[in-house]
Amino acid sequence: MKPRHFPPSHRGKVVALIFGVLSYQLGISMVAPVLPAIAAELGAPSGATAGSQALFFLASGVSSLVAVRLSDYRSRRSVFLAVVLVSAVGSLVVAVAPSVTLLLLGRTLEGVSGAVFPLTYLVLRETLTPLVFGSTVGLISAFGGGLFGLDGLAGGAIRDRFGYRPVFAVVAGVGIIALILLWRVLPHATIPRSLRVERFDSLGAVIVSAAIILLNSGLFVLTTATWPPLFGVILLLCTPLLLVLYAQHAQSASTPLVVVRLLTSRSIWPFLITTLAGIAGAFATTSYLVVLLAQDLRGGYGLNSFDTALFFLIPPAVLALALAPVSGRLAPRLGWILLLRVGLMGSAIALAAAALAPNMTLRILAICGLGVCFSGVVLPMINGLSVLLSPVSAPGLLPALNGVSVGVGGSLGVALVAPLTAQGSTEGYSEAFWVCAGLLVAAFVASAALSMNPPALVPARGVYDSQRGSVK
Repeated sequence: MKPRHFPPSHRGKVVALIFGVLSYQLGISMVAPVLPAIAAELGAPSGATAGSQALFFLASGVSSLVAVRLSDYRSRRSVFLAVVLVSAVGSLVVAVAPSVTLLLLGRTLEGVSGAVFPLTYLVLRETLTPLVFGSTVGLISAFGGGLFGLDGLAGGAIRDRFGYRPVFAVVAGVGIIALILLWRVLPHATIPRSLRVERFDSLGAVIVSAAIILLNSGLFVLTTATWPPLFGVILLLCTPLLLVLYAQHAQSASTPLVVVRLLTSRSIWPFLITTLAGIAGAFATTSYLVVLLAQDLRGGYGLNSFDTALFFLIPPAVLALALAPVSGRLAPRLGWILLLRVGLMGSAIALAAAALAPNMTLRILAICGLGVCFSGVVLPMINGLSVLLSPVSAPGLLPALNGVSVGVGGSLGVALVAPLTAQGSTEGYSEAFWVCAGLLVAAFVASAALSMNPPALVPARGVYDSQRGSVK
């Protein structure tokens, strides 16, 4: 990137933020090729790895909600460092886990770092001009897909030679490096105690987090044979009850975690649905579906972990890395929403092509198309819009809700395709691709209602404005 577009004073901060993003993303991309090996070594069914992925994304969504909104009331620095630290601990737990139970615990802790994405874009929004913000969001979004695909390749190679446990040790090491860099470059600014006129809605955070957990758990139970279906139905029925409880709580809270009336804005609800459906279709494909397809000896291609990364993970990641900064640079000129819609439609077409592909070569080309359209275009638009459309008085509100949509979407996508991939048949994998394509179409339809006008939010007693350093 040219120096005039990327001020030298920000380069160290951007590098640290990239490591912060990688501390989360490597837990997806580097781990993806080793999922079958985890189940085999622990003597668990493939559903156990699906469960670990679902818990990872679930923790990501809950963390994004609580941590990002908390950073509106406390220091972004302290919250950022905390989630990266928890994630590194989780990676170490998985690296030594002797059982499925500890595997699930470790993956849940790893998912806490999902909050680094909205926190990163909030930091950038508060320190960069609009043009530089767009291109930098594109650059960091590209790293949100991993290290040019080399992480997936490295994960597969490490697993084939040493087993899956060193992979998680590497992920933990990246988290520790990120922690050190972020400690050095993130500003120490905190909200003065005299200006903390608002309290964080802890009770609201507990209620909404519980609703998210029940929703995801219910969906996962219904799509696996591990638990009785009635249990999943009960969990799903409890979810709206908690949401009604939160709505009642929000009416009496002085500073509710989420102002319910804002959800009716056309810059909020269509955006959240777009994110949820888009992430569900794309992430389920890249982090779960194609890995199982590539390594399945019966219904897939019977590749090892190294070749899975080489053929299915690296090409789309490299293409996305090249395009994401360009789409981010173009967004302020051509329109964020326009590019979002173009990318979503292209992603749906790519997934439909993957479902129809008669051989591995054409399927790889289709996955590359998904990488270009979704990781190269859609993700930078989602990340940028999450900050641009948020109310000025609550800058972390929409990024927090968007983080929830990302976490729930990732969990939902895996839960939807897991029963189809478990068939181990060519037809099952094709049907899974069609499900993902349908999710991308749903995201495109939702984006048609999206407006670029952020809603107004005027709190009763003021909220600290992190950009001005004062209470509004």
